[in-house]
Amino acid sequence: MRNINRLNFRDIQALNGLRVCGYAMRADMEKIISRNRVEVFLKRGYAEAAQAGTGQAEESVW
Repeated sequence: MRNINRLNFRDIQALNGLRVCGYAMRADMEKIISRNRVEVFLKRGYAEAAQAGTGQAEESVW
């Protein structure tokens, strides 16, 4: 698994969005950063995945 050595501009945009609102849909995060980058954030513990409370199991929020 790759380490994240530096945060690029898109990483900062995505993390600022999380900082402001506290959650984001995974599909929305994948529009800003790549799917692999999202996986690394989750595996390294920079973000946490959780199930949406609306009963839609396929969507997860951070």
